[in-house]
Amino acid sequence: MIQQVRIAITKVRSTTAEPEKYLNKHHISVEDLRSRPVNETDFAEFDYLFAADKENINDLKRQFGHLADDVFLMTNCSKKHLGQPVPDPYYGGDKGFDTVYEMLDEAISEWLLSEGFIHNRAT
Repeated sequence: MIQQVRIAITKVRSTTAEPEKYLNKHHISVEDLRSRPVNETDFAEFDYLFAADKENINDLKRQFGHLADDVFLMTNCSKKHLGQPVPDPYYGGDKGFDTVYEMLDEAISEWLLSEGFIHNRAT
């Protein structure tokens, strides 16, 4: 069973209300979620660490060495986007957040299925 989800980042960017507004549209609360930089204890504390793209994985390997060897590419279990980088939604125009949301929803659902956390994918 998944006990907790945390968000950590490899690069700092200025924040806007856009992601929160978009997620609220999908009835996803971000009230208790705050991003923070990845730190060394994350590799021992969490069973799974995911990265949006290979650049993030390389950044983690440069910063943390062998600790980052088991970081998963977010789309490695995806059927529709296998191995593709998750694009930055800010550069995707009007559909940027829609594209990323749909991509992550599918990839996460497929990963949950592959790990046995869920038994069928809700559509």
